[in-house]
Amino acid sequence: MFLELRLSISIDRKNNIMEQNCLTKYFKTLFVCSLFCSTQCLKTDKKKFFTAAVYEHAVYQPPVTPLPLPRAQALEIMMTNIRVYQEQTKIAALKGANIIVFPEDGIFGMFLRTRELLFPFMEYIPEPELSWNPCEHPTMYPETEIQLALSCMARDNNIYLVANIGDKQPCNVLTDPSCPHTGYYQYNTNVAYDTRGTLVAKYHKYNLFYEFQFDKPSKPDISVFSTPFGRFGLFTCFDVLFEHPPIDLICRHNISNIAFPTAWMDAGPFFTSVQFHSAFAVGLGINFLAANIHLPSWRFHGSGIYTPQGAAGYYYNTRNDSGGQLIVREIPVVDQPRLEACRGLNISLSDLTDQMLGLDKTVNNERETLQHTKRKGQGKEHNKGHGKRHGKGQGKGKRKGQGKGQGKGHGKGQRKGKGLGKGKGQRKGQGKGQGSISQHDINDEMQHGFHVDMFQYDLFYDRFNLVPLRSEGVNTSVCHTDLCCHISYSLEPKNRPAMEYQTQTANGIDRAGQHSTHPFNKAEDSEEVEVVTANSENKRAAYDEEFYALGAFDGLHVYEGRYYIQLCTVIRCRKQLNVVNCSDEMGEEFSMRLNHFELIGNFSSSYLYPEILLQGENDFRLTEYPRIWSFTDGHLIVNEYLSSPLAVATLFGRDYGRDYIEGIN
Repeated sequence: MFLELRLSISIDRKNNIMEQNCLTKYFKTLFVCSLFCSTQCLKTDKKKFFTAAVYEHAVYQPPVTPLPLPRAQALEIMMTNIRVYQEQTKIAALKGANIIVFPEDGIFGMFLRTRELLFPFMEYIPEPELSWNPCEHPTMYPETEIQLALSCMARDNNIYLVANIGDKQPCNVLTDPSCPHTGYYQYNTNVAYDTRGTLVAKYHKYNLFYEFQFDKPSKPDISVFSTPFGRFGLFTCFDVLFEHPPIDLICRHNISNIAFPTAWMDAGPFFTSVQFHSAFAVGLGINFLAANIHLPSWRFHGSGIYTPQGAAGYYYNTRNDSGGQLIVREIPVVDQPRLEACRGLNISLSDLTDQMLGLDKTVNNERETLQHTKRKGQGKEHNKGHGKRHGKGQGKGKRKGQGKGQGKGHGKGQRKGKGLGKGKGQRKGQGKGQGSISQHDINDEMQHGFHVDMFQYDLFYDRFNLVPLRSEGVNTSVCHTDLCCHISYSLEPKNRPAMEYQTQTANGIDRAGQHSTHPFNKAEDSEEVEVVTANSENKRAAYDEEFYALGAFDGLHVYEGRYYIQLCTVIRCRKQLNVVNCSDEMGEEFSMRLNHFELIGNFSSSYLYPEILLQGENDFRLTEYPRIWSFTDGHLIVNEYLSSPLAVATLFGRDYGRDYIEGIN
């Protein structure tokens, strides 16, 4: 009996121990699972953001010589720029950057304009499929010192790295009729290295911009590489204006991050670097890492980290004594581009003519008559070219593409455009013009002679139809060919009391302690916030009239390229002695403030890029981040006061399918 009792107790004790062990294991498992889940959640959250870096580089330029330099001397010049890259990559990595992008032409410079002069600066770049790691296997290919340096930069700093170099690919002049006489194709090339230093992507620039030293590939590359924070596509500078490869990558391959080396020259009023690149990111709903070279005297400047919510960080400095700049920002991961942008034909906007404008045959006929009738006093013929404004009467560093000047002392600038036309002027609106645009608003404007003040003006070599925005009005429309643009707005004088316009440093012009100490890359270290009050002294000259104008253009742009554009724009104009000058470059002393507006148009395509460029005290700037304005279903809406005066706002439409239709324009 005693033995049975002890045995029973022993069995019960074992059962209790087993139960305790089971419970312990259960809770341990639960804890481990919870910990694992928590860790995974943290990892997942971490992947919702990544830190990007772009570097605007003041390039050390090689000397322009009549004969090609020896390879050793060319390499010495390139290594001068590489040493700056090494320094900036190290700084970016210390700031937590996961990827860094360097500019186009940043290693060998911009002025090697012949194949022969460029050749010593070129290297053979193998295909990424070979998974070559130059840092680990430096002798696999001869004369690849630059690739070795870039690869080791990526590996040593545990960072993805994108740079622009020259690729020479051998060909046989006997069997390949297209092979150059040197026996090599020469390509403007982007390369990407992963955190181990392995070459993971290369891209040959497809849309060359007067780059006769390079060859155009037979077809556009689709160049993509994967990271833990998303897939990245590569293209370069002038490519951004065209369907191939940008739209191929973004809309057909679902790439939502672009690394964009560029040597971008500002061309107003629609192609200022930070203006167009930020609009491209918002319009397509992508992250766009744009690294530009820094040469303000030639109007090369403006880099940024652009997201669907605006510019997370950018650098735009036109001073000739300024230098390169590193920009580092943490930004959200974007899983896919904006689907509504990528559908090609924008049904809701293409139906705007019928559904919102309500144009009957009478109004359509009237519009067509207006478009094909030259109004009295609307300006002289197109001038031959706008010319480069290199400071004659305008100061240094002025931007290309502005036509003949308006009066003495303006040098070469905009073409003369006489008068605003005569007539009854704009119909007086009702209300404040800050609400949504209704069908009634547009119908009413179209049928009450919105066109009576219409004038024509050349903006970047295209002749726009424009109408002034009157202070008493709230709705205005203008048409050109098949495009009609409409705006509801609220105007007020600039000297509104107690209004201060503040500029941003951290989220705007990025000068805070991230510049290089290299002698070619000096930048002032400044965290100051500039403040400009509305009551500041007005130093501008007397003008008969200052006003904003709504403009429309629908056609094939053929200056320095060929691409079909549709633009609805709001731009500043001045009238003096019955001569009108419209430009983004009016300076800050402009009498009117346009703070609330809604801009729409009946575009034929969904590829719309919304631009808002502000006028700072010295330079252009962008709005705050995240952006305070909205872009939805083709509507560009500003409902809050802008931090600085509006220079130009544009819905920039691209109809890629009409670029090469014969007989257009």
